[in-house]
Amino acid sequence: MRIWIFDFDGTLSPIVADRNAAVLHPACAAMLKELSRSSNNRVAVLSSRKFEDILPRVPLDNVIIGGNSGMEWQLPGKIRVSPGTGKEKTLQTRRQELMPLIETLGNKPGIEIEDKQWSVAIHLKKSEQAGQENAINAITTWAERENIPLHRGPNVLEIQLLAGFNKSVGVSFLADLLKVDTQKDSLIYAGDDENDAVAMKWVLLNGGTAIMVGSRLDVPEADYVPDQQTLVDMVRMLQKQ
Repeated sequence: MRIWIFDFDGTLSPIVADRNAAVLHPACAAMLKELSRSSNNRVAVLSSRKFEDILPRVPLDNVIIGGNSGMEWQLPGKIRVSPGTGKEKTLQTRRQELMPLIETLGNKPGIEIEDKQWSVAIHLKKSEQAGQENAINAITTWAERENIPLHRGPNVLEIQLLAGFNKSVGVSFLADLLKVDTQKDSLIYAGDDENDAVAMKWVLLNGGTAIMVGSRLDVPEADYVPDQQTLVDMVRMLQKQ
C-alpha cells in the first residue's frame, strides 16, 4: 500500500496574496482523484489551516483530510478522529498566556494574525522587505525567549501553541490509524515549508519519500520540484515504479 500525504498551500495550491482565495491547482485535483481511485493507495491532505477551512477546499470523497497540522482528521465516510482529544485544557491555558502577546503583534503595520485555534499564523506579505525582516527578527527572538515552537513558510511564521506538536506528529498519528507497516508500505510526503520539513524527516526516517515543492529548504534526501505541475509529473512517475 502507498500512503500519499500532501500539504495544501504552496503544494497542491499555488501561494496567493489572499489566502482565502487559495484553491486546488487543476492538475493536482486530477492527480488526487486518480490516486484515490486505486485500492493500493491511501491519499491524505494535511494542512495547518483550520479543519473547517481546509475541508471545503478539497471536496473529494475518498481523500483523508487533516487540519490544524493533524490535530483533526476526517476519514472517508466523514469519520472524525483526533490525537488532540484530552489536550483542550492545556491548549486553553496556553492560549490565555500567549494570545494577548500575539494580538499585540497584529497591531503592527503589514502584519496579519490568523488564529487557527491550535496554532497561529503571522502573515507578513503586506509588509515592505525591510519591515518584514524587522518583524521576523522580533518574532523569532520573542519565540526563542518564550520557548515557543515556530515554523517558517513563504511570508508567514506559524506558532504551534502546544509544544511538541507539529505535522510529524500528525503524520505518525495517521500512519498508526491506517496501520501502516513501514516494512511493506510506502509513505510519500509533499510539502513546502518548515512544518512540512519536520514531517518529511519523519517519513524519510521510516523509509519513505519526501518531495519539497517550490522551496529549497534543506531536507537531505528530499526531491525538489519547482511547481504544482512538476509535482504531478513526479507523482505519476513514482506511481509507475
